[in-house]
Amino acid sequence: MLVGLTLVLALFTAFGRRAFWPAQPKVGEDSLEKSHFWAKMSKVATTKPILLGLLLISP
Repeated sequence: MLVGLTLVLALFTAFGRRAFWPAQPKVGEDSLEKSHFWAKMSKVATTKPILLGLLLISP
């Protein structure tokens, strides 16, 4: 786990803003364009976490 954390930090340092591909944030930018699919998924995950957990655990 320690190696993974240090590797991620090293990659972010090496690649800079390109590490956040395909949405590269710009300095001073308030928001990025959101994908409709991921916006819906994050809303479900934050509003109904128990239901989502049960769906992921059940075979």
